[in-house]
Amino acid sequence: MICGSISEYLVAQEDKRRFVNLQNLGRHGATMEGFFVLDYEARYPECIETLSDWIRAKKMSPVEHITHGIETMPDALADSYLCNNVGVRIVRIEEPN
Repeated sequence: MICGSISEYLVAQEDKRRFVNLQNLGRHGATMEGFFVLDYEARYPECIETLSDWIRAKKMSPVEHITHGIETMPDALADSYLCNNVGVRIVRIEEPN
């Protein structure tokens, strides 16, 4: 599975990452298949329930990159394109009640 292609959108062609070992897929009988997340929209409730259970059971620890204030929004968006964060990117506008 290859994820995170948004970081490649604004990169010059000569600077894009290359699949150096792509030919090894065939040599090892492996396959690569793309998917689009919206193809699985009907399964979102199931996914949320399963992931929530894993987080509560400490089987999974999500990584969050949080900044505070609307003024941090442009940099947060740029980080998504520049691959400057790991995990979920969140901009907290105000503290929850």
